[in-house]
Amino acid sequence: MPQPPRKKKCLRMKQQQDRERVQRRREAEFPKKENQDKERTEKENKEEKLNPPQKENREREVRRREAESIPERESRQRENREREQRRRESESTPERETRLQQVRTGRNATRMRTWRILENAAFNYDPTADYIFDPSCIIGPMSVTCEHCEAKK
Repeated sequence: MPQPPRKKKCLRMKQQQDRERVQRRREAEFPKKENQDKERTEKENKEEKLNPPQKENREREVRRREAESIPERESRQRENREREQRRRESESTPERETRLQQVRTGRNATRMRTWRILENAAFNYDPTADYIFDPSCIIGPMSVTCEHCEAKK
């Protein structure tokens, strides 16, 4: 008796393979991440121990800014803008490149943190979250049908 024709690889099979590959990669990275977290917390603890005046300065500055009037705030912001503009005009090309690279690195770290939060979010669906308003989620109509398994996507 002849066997029925085999179906082509379906999207679901590809997704399963992708999930397995990501899981293997994570398992390989996990010890690295654990060490990085441990180093980061040790560094934060050292900073907290070494810089209590910095924390006091931060709190004092927050209180001062809460108490300032609108004209005072505008004046402070204008002075900060002018000071920053003078500093940037006086910096050399290598200093500028270093500063811009640091900005890029920080921006990328923020993006990766955001992405890591949403990674595999479909498997941990939260019905209370408004995914429609999340700019990283593109939710459209399920109008395309898979030609292999007839699933809507």
